[in-house]
Amino acid sequence: VAALMLLGGGQALGAPKSTLPDPENSKYTFIQSEPSDEEEAFNHEQRLTRTVRISGKTVVIEADSPKNDIWNQFHNAEDIAELTIHAETLIVRSRFHLMGTLLRIHARELRMEDTAGNQTASFVTTPHNLDIPPGDTGDGEDGADGLRAGDCFVFIERFEAGETTEVRFDLVGGDGQDAGEGRDGEDGEDVEECEDLGLPAANEQPGGTVYIFERDVLGQILPVCGRPAWPTNGEDAVADGHPGSGGNGGDLRATIDLDEFARFDGGLAGRQGETRAGGKAGRPQIARHVRLRETLGGEFRFDIDETRQTQDGAVAEPPEADRDVGFDGEFGGIGSTDDWFHPFILRGIHLHALDASGPEHNNPWFAHATMMEHLDLLAAFKQTSGWNDLTEEERQEIGEVEQDMLELLARTENAARAWTAYD
Repeated sequence: VAALMLLGGGQALGAPKSTLPDPENSKYTFIQSEPSDEEEAFNHEQRLTRTVRISGKTVVIEADSPKNDIWNQFHNAEDIAELTIHAETLIVRSRFHLMGTLLRIHARELRMEDTAGNQTASFVTTPHNLDIPPGDTGDGEDGADGLRAGDCFVFIERFEAGETTEVRFDLVGGDGQDAGEGRDGEDGEDVEECEDLGLPAANEQPGGTVYIFERDVLGQILPVCGRPAWPTNGEDAVADGHPGSGGNGGDLRATIDLDEFARFDGGLAGRQGETRAGGKAGRPQIARHVRLRETLGGEFRFDIDETRQTQDGAVAEPPEADRDVGFDGEFGGIGSTDDWFHPFILRGIHLHALDASGPEHNNPWFAHATMMEHLDLLAAFKQTSGWNDLTEEERQEIGEVEQDMLELLARTENAARAWTAYD
């Protein structure tokens, strides 16, 4: 019926001149955003997330679009866990980045239209990357693993992307975070060596002597030179942390073959750290405490009381990531092209047809044919499991729109009959 009643953009054959409202007008597009009840880990933070639904006759996604603010609202958002788009026609004119978002599309036609001044029209679900290494304390924290890209489920009847095979579904996994920095070990503490006392002695003053003492007749210690301290070992280096592993690519499921328009690569691991040097051993590296004794002959003698040797701190090599590259996602088929329809588009369809039937556009024939077609689609949808998946509130909302559509169908019936007689 629609094919017989409409010519090209909705002009009835043989009927008085009529026009159609702009289907890209935002009045025919509806946005719902529901926050989560509890915080969840998403894009490397604990946060409340959103579930967003966009529905309408013709939904346009374009940077700084004069038609709507969809792109401005949601591009690069880090808190959208799931976004679903229902449309008769979905037009994408810019790069649309939904960080880690599960994306569902139901559209009769999906069009990718590259425009001057914009990046390639595409959906991107690569999650947020942590560009700064963790911490700045030198404790060698591990970098966070990259996150999995959001999956895409695309239920469409037709796809248009021009003559090129540019990537239109960019589902690359997130990159791992760079390794947290460790640090070099601190050098050990030095202790000053005693100078040669120049005493008449039976033996030489030992090298590395840092403390010389005597004992009196009561056994009390009498310091002669230096202090009763020891040089210390060099501190072991603190290794840099593990770099985060690359996140997995997302999966694309679609009713038509979109494999050549998709990229599913796993993300890359973060940057590996550096070799960290151990601290230098305190000097002298072989240190001695020495007791000075006076012999019966009036000479002195140096007796080593204790010797200690210091060590350099251990070098710390940087660990590697557990996985250099995340696992690739994949493409797979799902459902049939008839699955594009969802009744959430009906409010926008009805309002557009209602405006078309008014005096400004004088196109009740278009409105009548549109209502007939979409009421038939709704009737078919009610026989599928998708209808049972809707909540009672959603079915009630759709029922109200269905009643409005039946009223418009009845109101434009005479105009359709008149056109038939006129023709």
